[in-house]
Amino acid sequence: MAYLEYVSVGKTAVDLLPVLAEANRFTMDDLRQNRGGRISGVQMARMAGQALRPLIYVIGALAAWAGLLMLAGNFGPMSQFRIFRMLGYRAPMLLVGVLGCLGAIIATIYKTGRLTLGLMLDVASGRAVVLEGRVQPSKEACVELGVQLMKPRTADSEHEHATPMRYHYVIHGEYFEVDLPAFEALEPRTNYRLYFAPHSKLLLSIEPLGVPTASP
Repeated sequence: MAYLEYVSVGKTAVDLLPVLAEANRFTMDDLRQNRGGRISGVQMARMAGQALRPLIYVIGALAAWAGLLMLAGNFGPMSQFRIFRMLGYRAPMLLVGVLGCLGAIIATIYKTGRLTLGLMLDVASGRAVVLEGRVQPSKEACVELGVQLMKPRTADSEHEHATPMRYHYVIHGEYFEVDLPAFEALEPRTNYRLYFAPHSKLLLSIEPLGVPTASP
């Protein structure tokens, strides 16, 4: 069949589709709706959870800071002064750390606000769009400070204690964040149709070129 030329040797487009579906957590019904230019109801619910997840980290970080401030307040102002005097030259380092955490919280709130706004627009329109072409896997180390370090860490499969990584599918200069199983499931020498929500830029589904539209 002609479509086999799009897929690397040893795995056909039809073989690859269920692997990608499991790794990226979409169903064949989701895919059929995405092909028709729509976001499925199940995907809507998942998008809401994904968009609000950073806000949970922010709330946790703010709660931790509030607890520390309450604890410090119980010792009184003079005790706080003695603590900083005992820290000596380490006090500026502590201040830098505090400012860095606060900056990360503000950045996360900004990111969450943008994502939530994009999500609201996507939910209102219910529209899925598609990009077609070669998709490349990409990964980078997570270097953020503060609340970003509270996120669940995903290490490379060969290195249990490796630096936390962020994974993406890249197509036509657009980056779509995925997790490690989805990153590993991608065949980089294959052309794909990648469906996503246009405002929040959340990945909905992906299929190799050559899969019959009636497939399963």
